[in-house]
Amino acid sequence: MKLKFTFLGLFFFVLFQANDFFKSVQSKSVKNASSLVIFYRPDCPYCMKLNNEIENNADLSKQIKTKFNVSAIDITTAEGRQIAAFYGVDKVPTIIKYDNKNEQFENIVGFQKSGALRKLLFHKNSSQKALKNLNTASICGDGIVESPEACDDGNMANGDGCSNMCTVESGWSCSGTTSICTPIAVCGNGIVESGEACDDGNMSNGDGCNNTCKLEIAVCGNGIVESGEACDDGNMSNGDGCNNTCTVQSGWSCTGSPSVCSNTLSVGEVSNQGVFNINVAPNPVTDKLHIQFFLSNKSNAEIVILDVSGKKVFQTKNNNLIVGSNDLEIVLKDKLFPGIYLLKMKFSNDKVVTKKIMIK
Repeated sequence: MKLKFTFLGLFFFVLFQANDFFKSVQSKSVKNASSLVIFYRPDCPYCMKLNNEIENNADLSKQIKTKFNVSAIDITTAEGRQIAAFYGVDKVPTIIKYDNKNEQFENIVGFQKSGALRKLLFHKNSSQKALKNLNTASICGDGIVESPEACDDGNMANGDGCSNMCTVESGWSCSGTTSICTPIAVCGNGIVESGEACDDGNMSNGDGCNNTCKLEIAVCGNGIVESGEACDDGNMSNGDGCNNTCTVQSGWSCTGSPSVCSNTLSVGEVSNQGVFNINVAPNPVTDKLHIQFFLSNKSNAEIVILDVSGKKVFQTKNNNLIVGSNDLEIVLKDKLFPGIYLLKMKFSNDKVVTKKIMIK
């Protein structure tokens, strides 16, 4: 796999939540060590087998823990799916090995027994052999129905028939390799389904949608998606995805009746931005501040704290941040007065992340 070596920070809190997968090989960051990023999904049987294969082999676990900084990514989360898309990962389990010294990426795809895994991890030029082993499960949201998915409509949205776990939602039916989902039509259930022009959740006449789910009159803002309307969220406000002419605003998607609207952001747009999220804790802080994030490539970071007047009151630099999970600790006890401050992190690619913190 080829990646452009631009320093690009990918930050998200989910990486630092406790999980039971690959726990035996995760530890605090080791400076200058190479990195492993393990992509999995909790319901993937091959991921479970790989986890057990590593956990039950103490020597292998110790060897991995000693040589690598390990990050485990759950691809059923929105953040995990975005990171997987950035790396081009479409099957799990997949291990991405990053050689810190030579700045090279290698893929290990599918379940591997401990002997084969040791060879692939600790011997050069072995990763291509692993590509033939496809003991894998699919990534939900890639538009291909694969085991153990019941559907896959190419997104991670709920409410459109195929859930963000690639299961068929109640009241829907889905078919096709790239799933097309349609509601099971029941007039009066509040869902506009195949064959219905409207459905306001009742069987009354005279309220715009009659008792056969036919339109009586189109009215924008009544919470019913009627003929000529792309959406209707039950109000006449702009800025919430469905505007006051019942058209979908740019950068939004709307489903259902009444319409539920959400921001849309493609993987490409996320990658260009470079930052998903960053976790600063505790906040408020009294003693030590932890800054947790994930990097896709090596980087340096300059951390500056400004007071409310914009005056620089604290500065530190962190060099050679690793590929994968990072946790920086800043001791602030007795260094700053209580109050509100601005924390700014500048990375090697000139990307700047800003967070508001409070000192108690």
